[in-house]
Formats: sequence, C-alpha cells, structure tokens
Amino acid sequence: AGSSVVTLLGFKLAAQAPDKSHPFGHGRIEYLSGLFVSVAILIMAIELIQSSVDKILHPQPVVFNSLTIIILLVSIAVKIYMAYYNKNIGKKILMLDFPQYESFFGLEIGKMLSGNQSDITAMNVDTKSMCLWYALDRWNTLSNQNWQDYDYILFNRYTLSNAVYQTARQYHEINRDFIKWVFELEYEQLHLPVPNLYVFLETPVKDSKNNVLKKEERTYVKGLDVYEQSSFLLSCCRQIYLELAETESNIKIISCCDESGRMFPPEKIHEKIISAIKEQGFLF
Repeated sequence: AGSSVVTLLGFKLAAQAPDKSHPFGHGRIEYLSGLFVSVAILIMAIELIQSSVDKILHPQPVVFNSLTIIILLVSIAVKIYMAYYNKNIGKKILMLDFPQYESFFGLEIGKMLSGNQSDITAMNVDTKSMCLWYALDRWNTLSNQNWQDYDYILFNRYTLSNAVYQTARQYHEINRDFIKWVFELEYEQLHLPVPNLYVFLETPVKDSKNNVLKKEERTYVKGLDVYEQSSFLLSCCRQIYLELAETESNIKIISCCDESGRMFPPEKIHEKIISAIKEQGFLF
C-alpha cells in the first residue's frame, strides 16, 4: 500500500506544469519515486528473508489480531484503486516506423537507400515510382490492422514524409500538385488511414546528420543513406515542411534547437510535442 501511495504521489508531482526552477517540467520525479519504491521493496525482501529464516529456526504460533486484518483490508482497497486508476489513465498505443525494412517492399527500399546497387538508388529512381514503393510498404503493413483496438496510433515517417522528399527530389521546392498526387495515392487509392496531426521535428541539417550517426546500427545501411548524405536535399525538404505548415493546420513544426543552434534536451522536446497535441485537442 505504501508503494502505491508513493507511485500515485509521483504521478501527481510529475504532472505539474514547468516553472522557473524546473523549466523542462517535473517528469523526472517519476524516476525518483520509482527508485524509492524499488529500494523499499529490496529492503522489505531482505527483511522477509531474514524473518523467514528466523521463523524456520525458531517456530512460533501465528497470531492474528484486528490491526493485522485492518492493514490487510486497507492494502487490498489501495490495490483495487490502483488497478482502477491505471486502467483509466492507461491508453493502448500502436507505434510503427516506416519503411518496414524487413518487409517485402521495405527490403527493396533499403537496398535503394543504401546506394550499394550502383545502377539503381533512391536518388535516381523516378519520383512517382519511389512514392509507390513507400506507399505499398505502408499498405502492406497496415492493411490488416484493427484500428479500433487502439486509443492512439503513432507513425514515424508517413505519407507527408513521402510527399516532401519526392517533391524535393523532383522540383527542389514546394509543388502542391505533386504533394496532392501523393496524398491521393495513399489515402484515396490505397485507403491508408489519414492522420489527425503531422509533427515535424526541425533541426539544422548538420545536426540532423549527426543525430542519424548516433542511432543504433541499421540493417539496411552503414552510416548515412543516400538521402541523408545530400545536404541540398535535406535543406529542400526542411523548407517544404515549413511552407506547408504555414497553410496546413494539421502540420506542426517543433523546433528542437534554441537560438544558438544548441539541441534542447529530450524532456523539453517531449514537452513541446505534448503541447502541440493538446492544442489540437487530441490528448485526453
């Protein structure tokens, strides 16, 4: 029961809004409360082991009294409340990255992005054909999903990414007719789910390359892929995202750097993403 109270208190304190002393919020209180509970459980386990060994070596009659029963009932009541609380605040979330590099279509996309095929790469395949590869990878992954099973669905690199990158390759600037064609391909012809909100995490091109190199090793490429190698392409993509966000209310730009170009800590970026979702009324 005591651990449940500490956990609940940790949730409440962590949910506090940022202030001058804690500009990035209070989220780490959850870690501290979790550490406290872990240490308490470890100490209790040691005490129980010692007590059990002592009881085995020196057996005594088991005595129950009203205080013991009251403590047990209170503990049960707290656990029932915790179960009810967690069930109500807990949400089912589906998270998917695209492309799915182990799938039929994703495997071919990975080969083209790697640049290892000297004659065919993602930089020389015509843009509409490349759009089809990405779209079919999503269609293949999503066609059998039951969306009613989830409260939230998060996609990393979705239709907007396809539209922006291939537009940048073809025109080096925004072309709304081409972007409209990509949306029609994926949403109207392949009937893929339409997101409520797109979030673009804006970083300087040089920083985005460095961040990619910090990732875990990827199965389809070592280092940067052919898109990531091109600073010009990445700069065009960034500009297209920014221009689209000016006219499309469901596209939000999240700046990941301060005015000096220094990356915000993950907690700050997380806070900005949550704020953008709340502004759209999608967080409940």
